Amino acid sequence: MLRREGEYWTIAHAGRLVRLRHSRGLGYLELLLREPGRCFPVLELAASQAPARPDTSEAAGAERTRVAVTKAIRATLRRLSMHDPVLADLLGRSVRTGATCAYVPIVGLPQSWQR
Repeated sequence: MLRREGEYWTIAHAGRLVRLRHSRGLGYLELLLREPGRCFPVLELAASQAPARPDTSEAAGAERTRVAVTKAIRATLRRLSMHDPVLADLLGRSVRTGATCAYVPIVGLPQSWQR
């Protein structure tokens, strides 16, 4: 389960429960986990967590967005690892980042997450 409850997210997996304060990285992860296997363009992910669409007028802007989204997801996985290192490792091996991002679940992770 991955559910936002106000400013916090509740994450439950394999009998363990973690609550983390909201961050953009958690928002990105939620979107990826909601649609396993779908490749999200990084600009779409960034726009999902911002009031306005990121500036894509130049290649450098798109690259900055890619780097920012990747950093946010990795920072979230580091925060999660302080509470549930096993789940953080599994998600780290299942979440693909780059120009497109996707959740491709490996053995030990659900194909879909309850909200």
